Amino acid sequence: MKPTFSMIKRNAYASTTSRLSTIWSKDGGCPSGTVPVKRITKNDLIRQRDMPPPEPANFDGDSIGSNNNSEQIKASYMPSYGYKRAIVQIPKDSNTKFTGAGMATNVYNPRVEGKQHSGCRLRIQKGTDILQVGWRVDPTLYGDNTTRLFIHFQAGKFNCFNTLCPGFVQVNTKIPLDISLEGILSQRGGIKLELLMYIYKDPDDGNWWLLLGESYTQIGFWPHIIFTELTSFATNIECGGVTYNPPGVPEPPMGSSYFPVENSSFDGFCRSIAISNEKGDSVGIDNIIWRTDNIFSYKIKPTFAEIKQNSYGSTTNRLQTIWSKDGGCPSGTVPVKRITKDDLIRQRHLPPPEPANFDNESNNNNSEQKASSMPSNGYKRAIVQTPKELTTKFTGAGMATSLYNPHVEGKQISACRIRIENGSEILQVGWRVDPTLYGDNLTRLFIHRQVGETQCFNTLCPGFVQVNTDLPIDSSFEHISQRGVKAWEIAMYIYKDQTYGHWWLLLGDKYESIGYWPNNIFLELAQFATKIEWGGSVYSPPGVPEPPMGSSYLPIGNSTFDAYCKSIAYSNEEGDSVLIQNVFWYTDDIFAYKTKYGDAYDCVDFYKQHVFDHPLLKDHNFHPKMEPTLSMIKQNSYDSSTNRLLTIWSKDGGCPSGTVPIKKITKDDLIRQRDLPSPEPAIFDNKSSNYNSEQKASYMPSYGYKIGETQCFNTLCPGFVQVNPDIPLDSSFEHITQRGVKTWEILMYIYKDQAYGHWWLLLGQKYDLVGYWPNIIFTELAQFATKIEWGGLVYNPPGVPEPPMGSSYFPIENSSFDGYCRSITFSNEEGDSVGIHNIFWYTDNIFAYKVLFKYLLEGSNNFLYVLYGGPGNKAQV
Repeated sequence: MKPTFSMIKRNAYASTTSRLSTIWSKDGGCPSGTVPVKRITKNDLIRQRDMPPPEPANFDGDSIGSNNNSEQIKASYMPSYGYKRAIVQIPKDSNTKFTGAGMATNVYNPRVEGKQHSGCRLRIQKGTDILQVGWRVDPTLYGDNTTRLFIHFQAGKFNCFNTLCPGFVQVNTKIPLDISLEGILSQRGGIKLELLMYIYKDPDDGNWWLLLGESYTQIGFWPHIIFTELTSFATNIECGGVTYNPPGVPEPPMGSSYFPVENSSFDGFCRSIAISNEKGDSVGIDNIIWRTDNIFSYKIKPTFAEIKQNSYGSTTNRLQTIWSKDGGCPSGTVPVKRITKDDLIRQRHLPPPEPANFDNESNNNNSEQKASSMPSNGYKRAIVQTPKELTTKFTGAGMATSLYNPHVEGKQISACRIRIENGSEILQVGWRVDPTLYGDNLTRLFIHRQVGETQCFNTLCPGFVQVNTDLPIDSSFEHISQRGVKAWEIAMYIYKDQTYGHWWLLLGDKYESIGYWPNNIFLELAQFATKIEWGGSVYSPPGVPEPPMGSSYLPIGNSTFDAYCKSIAYSNEEGDSVLIQNVFWYTDDIFAYKTKYGDAYDCVDFYKQHVFDHPLLKDHNFHPKMEPTLSMIKQNSYDSSTNRLLTIWSKDGGCPSGTVPIKKITKDDLIRQRDLPSPEPAIFDNKSSNYNSEQKASYMPSYGYKIGETQCFNTLCPGFVQVNPDIPLDSSFEHITQRGVKTWEILMYIYKDQAYGHWWLLLGQKYDLVGYWPNIIFTELAQFATKIEWGGLVYNPPGVPEPPMGSSYFPIENSSFDGYCRSITFSNEEGDSVGIHNIFWYTDNIFAYKVLFKYLLEGSNNFLYVLYGGPGNKAQV
């Protein structure tokens, strides 16, 4: 079927816009005679139950903003059941009958959370019958935050998206109705991509057709018979943005997420807007009504001396401003965050304030960097501070700080700040990642005032007078430093006005006035400050690991890689800005860092390892320089085509001498630990075996592995004494074998020390010492082992298919394609390493996994391999 229609009007447009010819042609689509329909999953049906009620069919209010090519100023609020719109609408005229409408819209991906959604759509309507097409970000509908094409029809109280219920007849074989548009997103200020769409009524059979793309490709149609009022024509047409938020939840961003600045490279837009009249002819729009639900969902000056500004290299990106592009608020108003019910709930869970008196006797005055632990009620700092013997009275302080986004969870906090204080009164400004305060994990500007045990963030309570119309106090930073790539920084200063005594907050390269804390709300800070701190601060509740700080890595003396505060200065009693040369420094945990894979580790003093909590190791005499007494371990030569890992973590730098890397145990780790399966049986033999003969295998029940009835992985409980500062026990491997392309392998050995009887773990080509299981924790392994196994292992809970093993394929006797163990040796009673020639082999399910014991030719030599692997349950399907 094809519609009969007149020529649709096409507006000319600039070549700088990329108009999509098609949005799925590269994928090939479906065969002729079939159409792409999304598979409906159980999760789709569950989410569908949580869909909000449909956008009201009658959405007019008595008071509206209108425009007939006149000044666009006045708008009003229109109740909308959680929906908010910024749209244009064709003026009502009882004589006008529409048979279609179209537009070209650019595609964005506004950030939404929970049950929020945000989109742009073309909507045609008559009475309670509605048709829509556009793009949409909707986790409830789609289960993700991807920008997707959508269609929607509503007939009375019945409504339906895409093909979730009957109503739309699809004819196009290439374009599914909920296709992702991620590949064609506009970049604000950069490339802009748009999609043409048209809904058109076929004058012959009356069906409403959906057309997409520059060629107006026919996608399908809504049969006219399913409607009551749209059977003949439409009376209302809208184009523009729409959002939804449940009660008590803030409105999400719309379009480009910024107020329009009348530049199509920066704004979300609908253009080439056209309607089809009663005859089916496409007509351009000149006269429209515009509507918006909330036009605001978005100078006193201090007297101060010249603030000292350090020059900085062109490689640093200093933020000139952090909200000016949004246009801010009208003159005479200031942006104040709407306080929601969730904000108030989270505020009750804020931790106690950072202690006002946080000093101890250990410090550094540009001398040897020896730090000590400082009790801090869950707070940890890495800061510099003005020397205590300095008698200057401070009237301000500033810095330029790099912006990062360290990963925090739950009630953890990570921040960088300036802190000025006098007695129990404190002022702070900086950046902060704080889910408890903000409800998200974004890096945000914050200010903080503390008087004794009373504290207040941002504008959550009275105290800070805001004067800047463009900058909300808790706004998120758009640009975040990328470690080793690009550093972004912002300058900030707290300064005491010399005339009125107010404490002013100044931000940005030009030190713009944001607002002030009035002088009369203070007692001790009414005159001056006596102490200043610059640097990082984190918080973790009792029993919860400390989060990362700054760049999440230990500093290495390179500002491209390190989090920093620079241009550090204070204002003296006369108000003059002075650069800091002499400071004290403090830190609570000297060593902690994160690998590039996101694993967080503490560099723990050797003697403070969790292993020494083991009751049998309380009176140990172990030390970090211990080494085993061992004979020469047998090493097979190997072909150069194999890539043997020399080390598995050396590039990350590891820990300092005398410390070892111990993974930070998170709440999620503990929760997952409860779900670990029961251990593999200690005795795993059965009557069926193979001794270098025909490969006949049998089923063997297999539950896990254990020592007696107690099992433990890595360092989750005491038992293993770690000595290597560079290799954490659960580190991830950077290089993974690509089957048939490149093989990576690692050498490993467990060896019993002949002198003390400890079981040592050795890794890598040079058999580096990683650590040992002390002899004293065993009963039967205290002397020797009686059985050794090599090979693959999988686990699946009851009723769950077996997973793949090794290379995920059955072995084919080719080490470039098979999972293998080679250079197999054991150490005899004298400690000598001996190669293996005769072994038994086992496999549990010959239909899912296989094991082969073969000599393979490499170069001019044969080498012994145990080849193993299999696809798991897939092999039986």
